[in-house]
Amino acid sequence: MIGRTEVLAFVTEHPGATATEIARGLGLPGYRVYTALETLYGRRRVERQPASKSIEDNRPYRWYPAAYTARPPTTPAMGAPTRADGS
Repeated sequence: MIGRTEVLAFVTEHPGATATEIARGLGLPGYRVYTALETLYGRRRVERQPASKSIEDNRPYRWYPAAYTARPPTTPAMGAPTRADGS
C-alpha cells in the first residue's frame, strides 16, 4: 500500500504537480493521493497553490514540498517604526 512518504517523494521530485498527475505518476487511485496530500498539508509537509485562475471551486491545486515555497519570516527593516506594543 502506498503511503504519505511516496507521495511526498513524488512531490519533491516533481514540484508543481497536481493530484491527478501524482496519481498517474505513482499508478494509484486519486482518492489515496488526495488523502495523503491533505494529511501532508495538515502536517505542513507540503504547500498548495491554485493551478489556474478558473472557477475557484473547480481549481486543482499544484503541490510543492513545504521547503520549496516556504519563505523566511519577515522582520521590520532596520530603523523601521514599530508600534508602541512592540509589534
